[in-house]
Amino acid sequence: AGKSALIEFLSMVCHVLMLSALLWRTAEPGFSAYRSASCSARGRPIVSDITHCGRAADWYALHSKRPLHGENRTRPLTSQPPGCYYSNSEQQLYFNPLICTESEQWCRDWIARTYGSCTKDSSCLCECSFMS
Repeated sequence: AGKSALIEFLSMVCHVLMLSALLWRTAEPGFSAYRSASCSARGRPIVSDITHCGRAADWYALHSKRPLHGENRTRPLTSQPPGCYYSNSEQQLYFNPLICTESEQWCRDWIARTYGSCTKDSSCLCECSFMS
């Protein structure tokens, strides 16, 4: 009877710990990665600063954690996604800063004209919250 009660107690502790870990993970902000379309098309905000881009790399445990500025690349911006993205072929994190906020129509138009979409090679890292 004593062994059975101990096993039952340890099982309960395990379930409580798993639930608390799930709740902690759900409350913290997260990121999502896409290989097609764009963050905006999926209803997710673009990672808008270089610090959050590094956090997104940590979130996904990517090889590269320090983003380089995308506009310094030889490829034109029209073939690069806006915000934070990871080049799978180069195993490098890049960040293309925005000069406006996506809530304004002219900004969404500018983003669509200036940048490319997420692709299999350029995975967009978007912001999200599991509570949303």
